[in-house]
Formats: sequence, structure tokens, C-alpha cells
Amino acid sequence: MKIASEGLFFIYPGAVVFVILLILYIVLDLAVLIYPVVASAIFLGFTLFFFRDPERNAPDISRALLAPADGKIIALDNTIPGYLNGFNTRLSIFLSMLNVHVNRIPTSGIIQRLEYHPGQFKPAFTEKAAELNEHTIIEIDNKYGRIGLCQRAGTIARRIVCNLSKGQRVNRGERFGMIRFGSRVDVYMPENVRTFSRIGDRVKAGETVIGEFAIDES
Repeated sequence: MKIASEGLFFIYPGAVVFVILLILYIVLDLAVLIYPVVASAIFLGFTLFFFRDPERNAPDISRALLAPADGKIIALDNTIPGYLNGFNTRLSIFLSMLNVHVNRIPTSGIIQRLEYHPGQFKPAFTEKAAELNEHTIIEIDNKYGRIGLCQRAGTIARRIVCNLSKGQRVNRGERFGMIRFGSRVDVYMPENVRTFSRIGDRVKAGETVIGEFAIDES
């Protein structure tokens, strides 16, 4: 299993601590050391699990709009923030601690807008999180239309990673970042996108088709 590079900051020190404690436990033969050994093993196992980065196969459908994150759809409505224009549908994906946290590009195109906004760290599944939490705004243009994304931090998630730059050309299904330790990703869609998802659906980043750009009949 591939591990996201963003997790190496936690995994390498965790592995070193585990090995040192294990050696001390074996050499010194002190029963009390078993507790820190087990604790460090649990921490290392959790970080390896959390930062896993499985390969995904994006559907070969040019007009498809893919889920940018793994998780559960918790909102599908017309709530559009004032700082996003030209969209009429919002789809929100909540990522629990057990989900893969690597984010992927939902549609091929060019990054036309990229903004980071510091903020608070309210629970990512609440509506207040949509406006008040730390977030990154991403807008992607292609020949079919424009898609908006917001990576939003949560109570535990305190680090948004976005490896994109304005003007960059991206392809659907590509990795572009993550949010550490629980988070939420909102997708904003224009009128010409037909959504296939419902609240409560479980989706996978880079694989699940959540919508499709309509064919221009004109």
C-alpha cells in the first residue's frame, strides 16, 4: 500500500520511537516498558492506516465529475457562499478518521482560482464550518464549464495540504492534496451538471461519478 508523502512527518519519528522503545524493552527486560512500546506501536499503526494512498482508476468519461474525496455525502443543496459565483448546487463530503484522506481532481481543466483562507476549527460536519473554518478555494475551468472546490478543516484537522498552483492544467483523478485528521470537501456545480448522488451515499475519490456535464444541444 502506498503512503501519502504528507504522512512521513509523523511516520518516520513514530517508527524511530517504536524501534528504540522495543530495543530498550528487550535489552533491559523491564516489564514497565511494554506500555510505551504498545502505545508507540498503536500510534505508528494508526498513522500508516490514516495516510494510506490506494491507487484509483478514474472512469474514462470526459464529461464525468468525480468525487474529490472519500467519505459520506452530508449535503446536496443550493447553499452557495457569497465568495463563489456562477454555481447553483453544493455537494458536501464528510471524511471521518477512517476514510482515505488524499484528495483528487474531480474534472480535467485549468486551475483558474486558488485561495487559502485561515479560520476556525469547528466540527467539519456542521454548517458553521462551511463559512468559518480554515479553507482553500479552488476553481477549475474546462470546455464544459467550471467547478468549484473547498477543502475545509475540522476540529482535529489543522493542516490543509493543496499541491496546486493557479494556471496549472490538471487531469481528473490526479492527487492534489489532503486534510490531516478528519475534514470536509465541498463541491460547487453549475446548472449544466446533472448530479447522480444522494445524501448518505458513500463515495471514493477519483472513482465515484457524482455528476456529469450536460451535452450542449445548441
